[in-house]
Amino acid sequence: MATDGCLGDSHGRDRRRRMKQLQTIFVLALLATMILAAGLGTSETRARSAPVSSQPLQGIYEYCAPQTSPHGCLQRLSHIAAGGFRVVLNYAVFDADPAQLRGYMDQAARLGVKLIWPMQDTPWWGRGSLAAIYPRLAAACGCSDAALARYLIGLVKQSPATWGYYLADEQAPADAPAVAAFSRRLHVLDPRHPRLVVAGGEDTVGELLAPYASAADVLGADSYPVGTGQGIARVRSIASRVRAVAARSHRRAAMVLQAFDWSEYPKTGPWPAPRWPTAAEMRRMRNLAIDAAHPSLIMWYSAFDILRAPDASAHWRDLLRAAFGR
Repeated sequence: MATDGCLGDSHGRDRRRRMKQLQTIFVLALLATMILAAGLGTSETRARSAPVSSQPLQGIYEYCAPQTSPHGCLQRLSHIAAGGFRVVLNYAVFDADPAQLRGYMDQAARLGVKLIWPMQDTPWWGRGSLAAIYPRLAAACGCSDAALARYLIGLVKQSPATWGYYLADEQAPADAPAVAAFSRRLHVLDPRHPRLVVAGGEDTVGELLAPYASAADVLGADSYPVGTGQGIARVRSIASRVRAVAARSHRRAAMVLQAFDWSEYPKTGPWPAPRWPTAAEMRRMRNLAIDAAHPSLIMWYSAFDILRAPDASAHWRDLLRAAFGR
């Protein structure tokens, strides 16, 4: 019996040991499941609370005519892309023949740069002759003004470099109906790419911008306070009003910020203390614009002001530090 009793105790100890092992495995599995679930929940919460894009697309204004300097304009485009800008609005891009225009588009596509096509001048939507200001393109098209507009839109809308179209640049509210009519015709020809308008950064920016809401997908304004006697905080005020108009119109917002010295534009003054903005000032303008307007696009004015300045390299470095933290 003693022997049987010893065997019984041994079997009991084995059963208790296996039970403890199973309990331990169960507890560990339960803890692992709880930790995994908590982790997934945290990730989902963060995904829901995180903005779609924490930083707006950043671009820059340019003025370089391919007709005058085909190779030089391509080099400048490469320089802009190397700085990190992914959008370029070249006021003079249509001063070209079709081959030069295609060359510029192709270079932009290779560099990963998007182009905003300048159609803000009166001949696009109102008075004046489009053929007269773009004679080489008109000669290639062999067509009148209305047909030339269709020809150029058809040329650029196929390019992978196309961001969209620039339809108003600090224009008066009185021009809005004509711009809107042109915008509707443009949208029929190219419904895929957005249309941008920019109002002047006046105290009445809301009243200046609102009439253009029907003409655009992206509504913006500029703010250039440095050297005018106004504080940097003015950018916040302008950006807030842009956001309000864009929100009411169910449009995206954009801001144009200062990277130039008002001394470059003596006819617009006089200004009390014109000078170049510092990197810190431009950085603050950028942050104020983002916080107040939540823009999808920030444009800097301008590459051509910087590149023609005596100390171009230093001003360019300041802009890159401000825009991209370099």
